[in-house]
Amino acid sequence: MDKFKAALVLAGVGDALGYRNFSRLNNALGAKIQQELKEIGGLENLVLSPDKWPVSDNTLMHMATAEAVITDYWCLEDLYRELVKRYVDAVDKLSGRRPDPATIEGCRELKPDNYLLAWHTPFNEKG
Repeated sequence: MDKFKAALVLAGVGDALGYRNFSRLNNALGAKIQQELKEIGGLENLVLSPDKWPVSDNTLMHMATAEAVITDYWCLEDLYRELVKRYVDAVDKLSGRRPDPATIEGCRELKPDNYLLAWHTPFNEKG
């Protein structure tokens, strides 16, 4: 579980660094990102704030996943229900960002109030 939590945190941090206020949306140039980070004083001097360095929709979804995983669930179905609740809440926080349409569309199909079918969604042929 610790490795899973660490992977989620690192993925969220990497996404946040790569996203940087929409300026590098989906930028895969790690060397360029590292150089820019060095120019602003390095990771230890970095201050993330919603107004200067908002996080992406992917980072919010990583955080929602991590929050669900650390809850006290005792079976996978309970975890799935918790994920559904947190994903739907996360989508509500995406205003002012440029969310991936697949994220919005997928979460729109989730049913947090339906105990039996909360995470059952139709297959999306678009991806």
